[in-house]
Amino acid sequence: MIYKSLETLPIKIYMAICASGDMSLLIQPSFQTDAELSPEELERLQHIWTELEEAHSKLDPNKDTSHVLKISREISALYAKYKAIGIACEALKFDVEDELIAMLKRFGYKLSYETYKEDLERIERESGAILIKIEKLKEQLPSEKVAESANIDDVLASYSMILGYDFDYNTLPVTKFYALQKQVAIKIKAITKNNGK
Repeated sequence: MIYKSLETLPIKIYMAICASGDMSLLIQPSFQTDAELSPEELERLQHIWTELEEAHSKLDPNKDTSHVLKISREISALYAKYKAIGIACEALKFDVEDELIAMLKRFGYKLSYETYKEDLERIERESGAILIKIEKLKEQLPSEKVAESANIDDVLASYSMILGYDFDYNTLPVTKFYALQKQVAIKIKAITKNNGK
């Protein structure tokens, strides 16, 4: 099964995908296998991830993160595209598959039957530029030291302490995370107001 909704997608998995670009994490752990995902499956996961990101941008009360999320989304999309191209080229070396050729053409690559082998080698080489673009985008993200200093477990532990009850950090859905965030803000505001009197 695949996480298709922020109501079921755990916040920790959401953040792991943002950080790594690995959309295979959308497949629930009990359904994951060691098999490589096909280009079609990668495209499907990319589509689901794009929808989740759009829903998240409406849900996130902290609009300052939208730039970081936009870059993370672009990195995820580029990584999926790079993986799909690599898998397609590898498969096409063994067998001509019209769907894979059509996918490469949708990505803007030219592939003809007359220069088939050379075209596949060229596409693989050119796809390396995607990795360079990913690295350039990663440079625009906040430093990893900042991200490490406030990991999600620490944030959830502080929410638990402030609200006075515990919950399972590993299964907490994205929507519930933001609901808890609002409750924490309300409680902090109330405490600040009471201490100010």
